[in-house]
Amino acid sequence: MKHEVNVPCTVCGGSESQLLHAIDYQRFSYPGLFQIRQCQGCGLIFNSPRLTDDGIVRLYDGNYYVFLEPPTDALSRVATLMHQTVATVSAQVPDKRMLEVGCAKGYLLAIMAELGWTVAGVELSEDAAEHARHQLGQQVYTGTLQAHVTSDQFSPYPLVVSTDVIEHVTDLEGFVRACHRAVAPGGLLLLGTPNADSIHRHRQGERWLGFNPFHIFLFNRHNLGTLLARHGFEVVQAYTCNNTDDPPPLMPQDSPLKKFARRGLQSTGLMAIVRAVMAHKPSASEAGPHGKNLSLPDAVRHTAQELRQRPPYFSTTDGSHPRSAACLGDNLVVVARRQAEPGAGA
Repeated sequence: MKHEVNVPCTVCGGSESQLLHAIDYQRFSYPGLFQIRQCQGCGLIFNSPRLTDDGIVRLYDGNYYVFLEPPTDALSRVATLMHQTVATVSAQVPDKRMLEVGCAKGYLLAIMAELGWTVAGVELSEDAAEHARHQLGQQVYTGTLQAHVTSDQFSPYPLVVSTDVIEHVTDLEGFVRACHRAVAPGGLLLLGTPNADSIHRHRQGERWLGFNPFHIFLFNRHNLGTLLARHGFEVVQAYTCNNTDDPPPLMPQDSPLKKFARRGLQSTGLMAIVRAVMAHKPSASEAGPHGKNLSLPDAVRHTAQELRQRPPYFSTTDGSHPRSAACLGDNLVVVARRQAEPGAGA
């Protein structure tokens, strides 16, 4: 069962959209065609008609968060993500407290804790949350951010981080309202998501790595900024990562997970491929303790130590690329400051 969504557009209120692609995702066990439309008013890209919320849950089949990456590989990937995102704003957060929304198995939380931050997470997957709690000793709430912020025990954070999450959210308004409640007055929200204005999207069409049946909204810096502004945020910075002309293929030929591609969504490995590709997983030589015979706590400490030695992201080849400031790379990062109550000044 599918239904039409985003009419009127949740960002601009417009009712006109055009069909960009209709993709057959049989390898993901997706029923029928995945239709990708673009709002004519603000450029928001979205899937419509879309599966019902229950259908989307069944599509994930409970396995999305069971990554098959070895922990050291996951730490390498997350270290690069941290370098590209949190590290760029950490100096603006004197009170080193961070909430990660969609913290998965807790690797970023563990790295940030090792770097001296007080951290907590929110995660839908009980299995992933349990890993974060029991294997990494992190404080993680299992459930939605919307539910978490209504708890009597919840206190807002000066920094809230959510990467590779908002493109999966069915209730954008509810999610951004919850983000506002999660951020302390004057604090920062950092969102990372595939970039709808990516040069590679225009060049590769439906083959672009941002298009898959699990990404139901794709933003550019302007429409994401509009959505945030309506809920009491002011965008203070926007840039992109992964700005080069050599993005990874949708299904890396050398991936040890490739054998799972023929099993459809029932495979836990297929979702790990999607997330790893979207995060542009680095090679072992680029980050982290891959290949070293370390315990998980020692691997976290090693990764944190390595991160302390990295140059600032904006001085790297990728961070100083002209596409970064122009927001034309594959992964969009938007940093917004909480200003007012939702709806104020809208």
